[in-house]
Formats: sequence, structure tokens, C-alpha cells
Amino acid sequence: MEKLCDDLQQMIQLRRERLLLELKVLERVVTEGQQLETLWHKMKFVVLEGDPSGYFRIRTLLNNHRAGVISFAIAKQNVFGIYFDAMRSELLPSNMVNLLTHIWGYLKKHVGEADRDVPIAMLARLSDGDMSVVKPLYDLFSELHVKIGKDNLLDPTLQNVV
Repeated sequence: MEKLCDDLQQMIQLRRERLLLELKVLERVVTEGQQLETLWHKMKFVVLEGDPSGYFRIRTLLNNHRAGVISFAIAKQNVFGIYFDAMRSELLPSNMVNLLTHIWGYLKKHVGEADRDVPIAMLARLSDGDMSVVKPLYDLFSELHVKIGKDNLLDPTLQNVV
């Protein structure tokens, strides 16, 4: 499998550095389950990008907290640990197919027919191992988020969590 282009790696690295700083602040001020859930909704695709298994571990932790199986303190400690690990993980091309397919699954519910052909064709190329479409897909999906008036799931802002 091809490597990811340098521009994309740099863009993701800068975003990860910003998110790490924001997460360190939030780790100190998140004090309730709803805040942890709100943060998860903003971070889940960034976690999927860096640590797909962490994505499922966080879901399990939050479900266990909701069910009263684990305390908030344990859930919070583990969730933030996974966030930090995902932000520091190696960026693997193999994670991109899964990530971008998930993002498209969300976006396609909100875009019109005219905005479907290009991403579908690019995702087909990605599924065939063509990593050259990853950066254009990131850019296209960013544009589509703006067009439909939704927060960019690939570049979340962590404001208003607390």
C-alpha cells in the first residue's frame, strides 16, 4: 500500500498537536458524563483515524459508564488515555479506507445527488489501494461539511464541550 502524501501527513500532525493541547485542558475540566459524551461525538473520527481499536474501546467504556458498570473517574481516565494514544499513533494508510468510508456514510445522508458521484468514485479508488485520493477526499469532505452546515468531523473544534 502506498504511503500518505507529505501534505496530508503535515496537516494531520498539526491538527493532532492542536487537539492534544485542547484535550490536556479538557482533561482537567470535564467533570460529568454528558461532557465526556459530547467530547466523544467530536473526537470519534479522529480516534478512528489514529487507533481503530481505541474507537471501539471508548464506545464500550461509555456504554459501561452509562450502565453503571464503571465509575465516571475510570471512564474519563481511560477515554482520555485513548485520545492521547490515538493522537500520538503512527498514521497508517490502512486506517484511511475505514475512516473515509465512515465519514462518507455520515455525509451521504446530508448531500444531494449532485455531490455523490465524485466521492463514490474516489472511495472506489481508495478501496483498490490508491492512496493518492486520500488528501483530495479529506479536502472534498471538508468542503461538503461546510456546504451542508455541519461541523467538520475530520477537524473537530473542542469548544463548548464544557
